[in-house]
Order: sequence, then C-alpha cells, then structure tokens
Amino acid sequence: MKRVLKWILRPLLSRYFRPHGVLAPLTGRRMARRNMDDQRVAQDAVELGPGDRFLDIACGAGPGLAIAAGRAGPALAVGIDKEPAQVRLGSRINPSRYVLADVEALPFRDGAFTVASSVNGLLYWPIRERPYAEVARVLAAGGRFVATGRAPRAHARLRRLGVPSGNERAVCDALENAGFVTTRTVRTTVRDREILIVTAERSQT
Repeated sequence: MKRVLKWILRPLLSRYFRPHGVLAPLTGRRMARRNMDDQRVAQDAVELGPGDRFLDIACGAGPGLAIAAGRAGPALAVGIDKEPAQVRLGSRINPSRYVLADVEALPFRDGAFTVASSVNGLLYWPIRERPYAEVARVLAAGGRFVATGRAPRAHARLRRLGVPSGNERAVCDALENAGFVTTRTVRTTVRDREILIVTAERSQT
C-alpha cells in the first residue's frame, strides 16, 4: 500500500514543489499565495532594504519579488527560475525582471547582488556545492543569503515520498565551503507551520 501511495504522490508532489507542465499556472499561483508570509520572514532575516540589489532564486510566480520591489525598488529585484511556465506567469503578475536560468549557471556578473534568497527552493534540492558557489559568486563581498524551507520533520516525510531535500547541517557545510561565513539556522512558526531559516554572509574577500 505504501509503495502504491508513493507511486501516486511522487509525480504530484514533484509538480507542486517544482511547478511545470500544464499544471504550472495553477500550482504556481497557489504557491505564490502560500509563500507570501515565508517571503516576508526571509527578507526580514537578511534586513532587505533600500539600496540592496536582490536576487530571488527559484522565484516561481514572484511573490518574493513583489515584496522586495517595495523594499529595494523594482529595478533592483531580479528573479530566476528554470521553469519557463513560471517565468511567463511571473512576468504577467508584476513588473520585476524575470530570467530563465538554472542556479548552477547564473547569468550575472560577479558581485552583482547584495542579497540573495531562496524560499522553499534550495533547501528542497539535493545538496551540491555548485549552486552555493554560484550564489557566492554573484553576491558582493559581505552580501547576505537566506534560504527557508519546512522544518526537518517535514523534510523527512518528503524524502520518504521521493521528493529530495537537504538537511540544515549539510546546507551550512555547503555554504561554508562556498565561502560564506557567520552561517546561522533558526526555526520559527509561520501560519502554524514550522519553518527552518538558514542565513549566511558572503566573506569580505
């Protein structure tokens, strides 16, 4: 029975957490609404404000960009997503800049941003050092990074259903190997959901 349930749920969860295909507009809009509070908490954690140049990784339909545009200005908020449907949907919703790209090959110059964020994105993916190295590259010296996701108990359930996700120690190790310092993890509650927040600062050199 568990094997059958896993076989049924795995493709559905994959489309929910990484919206693509014909369901992308529906799941993208639903995720955007659900993630608004998470986005605010993430941006508060890195004190996003005027003058910051903001990169939203796996931005989806762009709830983080909409909030960031009000804090840093729309011209300074950029989002990337590797799903074309999400980029098209986001571009219709708000005027921020959307780029079709993969986090392992960011199409930006070194030091282009002062803040990078990944809400319900990087923490759900298999741990590899390349994405974190790319984030470090495009952040200016002293730049801030934040990633959020459901707390580890929820991650464990997702892994059992075949949706890969990392753990906080492995994420911190990957960040430190990429050149980040002052890595911190905090758990908080957002709308009755326990959220893990990982923050780090790019080294000054």
